[in-house]
Amino acid sequence: MILPVSNLQTKSLKNKNFKQNVQHNYMNKDISSINSDISFKGREVKGRYYTDQEFADAAAGVTHHSDISDRYGFFKYVFTDAAEKHVAEVNRLREDLALEEKDRKQLAANEAKQADLAATRRRLAREAREAESRNDAALAKTEYLNNLSEKQNQLRTELCDKINMEKQGSHIEKMPNAIMIEDSYDDVSKELVDYTRRNSESRFIKLGSSDNDTLMDNLDETLKKAKAHFGSTKERTLVHVEGFDRLITRGQNSFENIDSLKDIMCRCAKDFGSTIIFRTKDASKLVSEAIEPHRVAIRVLANFKSVR
Repeated sequence: MILPVSNLQTKSLKNKNFKQNVQHNYMNKDISSINSDISFKGREVKGRYYTDQEFADAAAGVTHHSDISDRYGFFKYVFTDAAEKHVAEVNRLREDLALEEKDRKQLAANEAKQADLAATRRRLAREAREAESRNDAALAKTEYLNNLSEKQNQLRTELCDKINMEKQGSHIEKMPNAIMIEDSYDDVSKELVDYTRRNSESRFIKLGSSDNDTLMDNLDETLKKAKAHFGSTKERTLVHVEGFDRLITRGQNSFENIDSLKDIMCRCAKDFGSTIIFRTKDASKLVSEAIEPHRVAIRVLANFKSVR
């Protein structure tokens, strides 16, 4: 829109007091009343004329008055030259960036703090699990040692002490023909056999073979030698036979061999000066007649895991 020449002349003549006049008219008005007073249909405001740049600046100032008034104030914005406005805008942007950077750092700090808290919670949970595991292991070992001690006491009372007393000259009425250690885990029984060996004043011989006939032949020969040894020294022989349970299991040995072993087990202590020690995982699979009390005088049930 082209302004009339008279209007331009009026504006030129009054330009000197432009700021003072506008300030005088609006000094006591709030920003909302200023907004209602300005007409955007032309460039005249209360009889005063703006240049294109001043009008645009004033319109922008009114449109965004809430932000501008907070930062600069309306009159300061309208009556500030372009260079000052540019500097002010740059400073405002810097302030905005600084606030954004501060917010970003605060957010990062909060995230780092949350991450540290999460890591701490995980560490504490891990340490709690490890402590619980150590406690469980300690309890399991204590239980194992108690069970092992109980079985060792049984072997010492029912076998080792008798052998040692006999070795020292005491007369023992009945010595066990055989000892069976039942152990489904197959590890504790080995410890008990070794305990018997270490705590008995006797010879200890270990036999083993995967072939039944060979194993029986070796047992027969060993018992004959044990008989001669006992006759000359009065020292008994403990014969640990690996796989002996296989020899007295139906379906894994002949009836003739089983009957022969049953006969030997009735007189092993008296006629051969020996005691057979064998291990099994499941006594229910053995020939019941072969493990009757007059043959197997000591039965040790050790169905618990070894904890080292």
